Amino acid sequence: MKAKVVGKARAAVAPKRGGRAGGSALWLLGLACGAAAALLTPEAVLALLLLAPTLAAALLEREPRRPLARVTLLCGGATAIGPVVTLWQGGRGLAGALALASSPHTLAACWAAQAGGWLLGQIIPIGLRLLLDARAAATSARLQGRRRALEDEWGVPPREG
Repeated sequence: MKAKVVGKARAAVAPKRGGRAGGSALWLLGLACGAAAALLTPEAVLALLLLAPTLAAALLEREPRRPLARVTLLCGGATAIGPVVTLWQGGRGLAGALALASSPHTLAACWAAQAGGWLLGQIIPIGLRLLLDARAAATSARLQGRRRALEDEWGVPPREG
């Protein structure tokens, strides 16, 4: 009996294998991101400021795969490409990155795109649920009508309930 308990305890403590990303892969990804932030400091500062709502969505979202954070990143990343290219063409300085990030037009466009992505991520599941419920109700009504027609045609008494 004691061997079974020890075996179960070891199984509970042992790391799971075959997950999405192993510990070493996550560590290497973190190392690569840290190196990119160190080597590309102006771009990292600009991206951090322009994609702040995405960072907030990723930190606050409780879903395991973070679908809202993904949508906000997609929309915000699409609008942040323009300022990053402008930074590259303008000399890649930290002052240029801060000037681009402090531009109300640039900041408003990126943050509005991320807000729109978040809103779409909230509304689309509700819209799809309404659409599927309407289709199910229409199919049910059509099948009930067909059933009544067959009951009348065959002379079967209608089903109660």
